[in-house]
Amino acid sequence: MKIYKKIGRIKQFGDLWIITANNLIHNEKRSYRSVARQLDVDTKTVKKYANSSMNEKKNMVLLMTLFFRIRNLSGFI
Repeated sequence: MKIYKKIGRIKQFGDLWIITANNLIHNEKRSYRSVARQLDVDTKTVKKYANSSMNEKKNMVLLMTLFFRIRNLSGFI
């Protein structure tokens, strides 16, 4: 149940969102519809980003980069 009102339109999704969507589709073998429900977007949006997605190696590099950035911001070195 949504309790918020959407204002405006998202112009571009971030790298973490794209990595999450691709992980759910390709690694966990989830359907576009279930991924769209989980990420609270339209099914066509999930298809668009899944079909024009980055390759697996680039996704892993981005994920590791984000992990280390978060780790460094948290004070854990």
